[in-house]
Amino acid sequence: GEKAPPGEYWRESASPSLPLAARLA
Repeated sequence: GEKAPPGEYWRESASPSLPLAARLA
């Protein structure tokens, strides 16, 4: 997201529907 902290941007851009495990990995 525009105001998301570093690390949040990639998961949004790559795939917002990634599993929670993938988001935290």
